[in-house]
Amino acid sequence: MVSDVYQALDLSAYYNVGPEVLGGDLHPPIGSQLFHGLPFRIGDAGKAFIAFEADLQRDSVTIPIAATAYSVIVAHRLLGSQLMTGKPVGDEVATYVFVLADGTQHRVPIRERFEIGDLGNWGQLPFLARPDTKNGTQDRWSGPWSAPQPDSADLLSG
Repeated sequence: MVSDVYQALDLSAYYNVGPEVLGGDLHPPIGSQLFHGLPFRIGDAGKAFIAFEADLQRDSVTIPIAATAYSVIVAHRLLGSQLMTGKPVGDEVATYVFVLADGTQHRVPIRERFEIGDLGNWGQLPFLARPDTKNGTQDRWSGPWSAPQPDSADLLSG
C-alpha cells in the first residue's frame, strides 16, 4: 500500500510517443507502476511517454503540480547516448525548471551519467539516479543463452 504522501501525476495529456520509441523488442511496463515503492503512471501501448526529439518539434513541456510538493521524483531515460563514441560524461542534456507559487525559479541541470543515463551498457548507471528495478542476478539454469556473458577475467578485475 502506498501512502498518500507520494502521488503519481497524470501526464497523459503530454504523452507524444509509444513504447516503440525505445526500439528493439523492449516491452516496458505500462499503466500504474511502483518503482522502489513509489507510484508512477505510465501510458498505454499507444502513447506512453513524453519524448523530446528534433523531429517531434518539442523543446519543452510545462506540467503544473496543483499541490504543495516537497519532493518531485521523475522517471526519465536518455535515448541515444554518445558516451561510448567519445562524448564526455556530464554533458547537460536537459534542464528542469521548477517554478514556485511566488514565482521563484529553481533550475536543475540534467547531466548524462549524473542525473540521467541510457540503459545500453552494463555498469553505466547514472551516479545520482536509481534504475526502475532493483539489482538482480540472471537465471543460472535457464534464459537467453545467446546473451553475451562476461569473461572470467572481467569478473576478477577491478
